Amino acid sequence: MARSRLVAATLTLSFGCAVTIGAVAALPDTVGAAADQLHVNFDQGESLAAGTTVSDVSGHNNDGVVKSMYGGTITPMSGAADFPNPCWSEPCPNVMIEILDNASLDPGTAAFEFGADIKMKSDETADGENVLQKGRWGETGGQWKLQVDKAGGKPSCVISGFRNGVESRVVLKASIGIADNVWHTVVCRRASSTVQILIDGVARGSASMPSVNLASSAAVTIGAKEVAAKDNDQFQARLDDVFMRLI
Repeated sequence: MARSRLVAATLTLSFGCAVTIGAVAALPDTVGAAADQLHVNFDQGESLAAGTTVSDVSGHNNDGVVKSMYGGTITPMSGAADFPNPCWSEPCPNVMIEILDNASLDPGTAAFEFGADIKMKSDETADGENVLQKGRWGETGGQWKLQVDKAGGKPSCVISGFRNGVESRVVLKASIGIADNVWHTVVCRRASSTVQILIDGVARGSASMPSVNLASSAAVTIGAKEVAAKDNDQFQARLDDVFMRLI
């Protein structure tokens, strides 16, 4: 059931200023009929060893491959995925799931949402742990990304792209953290001119943004932005039901 809650949102605009928007009511928990373009549920018996395939159950054949460096591993955990423990001395274990570019993963200007179930302990937070990402800031095709920030383990949604030749960027941080060792469903939603972050079905932040065109040639990555970089924004907790869908 959809619920309403007053929340605060942090919005970073293309000119670099951050503003806070208070007293934003939750939108309905669902917006029309949803169509998964990507859904990784870790329930297909995957070993999650480096080089192996991770199944997409959406029907769009967006299977991924586990990429690893410096001894990074993902451990299967009762139908979920356990990423490496925190590391503070490089080289740290790097590991991610890479899904090659596919048109089904580019929403264009359509309404869409993406997210995952996340279970994180208070000592597993770090700056910019990437959960799910496609594209980079400043790239013509735009970017959509879910990450968890060190400050209180607050997840944030990042969307950037171009509309009519003008670039817009939003970094929308949730008003609450999730680093409490409990499973939470975190969803980033772009519908019309609104970006929203939901935790367990409740809106925890909202901001206005033009419906930028999202159609990059980048791969989708789960758990890090790239495997070869030392500063790879490594995720270091547990994930399940990673998805992207049109709504």
